Amino acid sequence: MSRLAAAPLLLPLAAAGLSLVMWRRLWWQRLLGLGASATALAAAVALLAQVEREGIQVVRVGGWPPPAGITLVADRFSAAMLVVSTLMSLAVLLYAVGQGGTDERNPFFHPVYQVLGAGVAGAFLTGDLFNLFVSFEVMLTASYVLITYRARSHQVRAVTSYV
Repeated sequence: MSRLAAAPLLLPLAAAGLSLVMWRRLWWQRLLGLGASATALAAAVALLAQVEREGIQVVRVGGWPPPAGITLVADRFSAAMLVVSTLMSLAVLLYAVGQGGTDERNPFFHPVYQVLGAGVAGAFLTGDLFNLFVSFEVMLTASYVLITYRARSHQVRAVTSYV
């Protein structure tokens, strides 16, 4: 049993928490977000290599057996999708930081973006339908916040079709 499967999920959550603490320090938020995203990508690549070498990886978070606990499962498909999603997440974050506009106006961009990444990772790694639903809710809530933060009333009305 490898704990590596939990890293792409826990790294963005930890980065989100630390980014909230540093909400007035944009440079540190950027550095932390990029570092966590790059480390999550490295963990996803290492997980894919481990799955190729050893087969399906299962982690029972906290040691709780199912159905009471959270079970993370990484097979070839989920590990490959995790690599693609963390790579895209890092690319989008690099673009957002390079643009220098979105994250400067929104001190909560980086924490919410990391929560979005954790939701995506959780959706690919979950071992049951309930936690898949929870991961979707985490992912969708973060996307709603990113879309509607500081939006005008007509923009919020337009976003309701997304919701």
